[in-house]
Amino acid sequence: MDPANLPLLLTRDEAAIALRLVEPGDDAEAMRSAARSVDHLVQTRRLRAVRVGKHNRFYREELIAFARRETEAGELRNVKGGGDG
Repeated sequence: MDPANLPLLLTRDEAAIALRLVEPGDDAEAMRSAARSVDHLVQTRRLRAVRVGKHNRFYREELIAFARRETEAGELRNVKGGGDG
């Protein structure tokens, strides 16, 4: 996904796709898992979100900066929620 084509603000599902945690057209369980991963990133303060009503939204620039930070650190760290990580 070309970052220039992303909207200014993305939903949680759009953020998961932009971060390549899931691909468009994946099944519902894969999307739910990717959404939980995005929530985990927000809860652990690795990814900043803004509240719009009751929902988190993500600035395109924040997603790009997150990807740069994570990959410049050597490799994308585990983003999955749960006790294993």
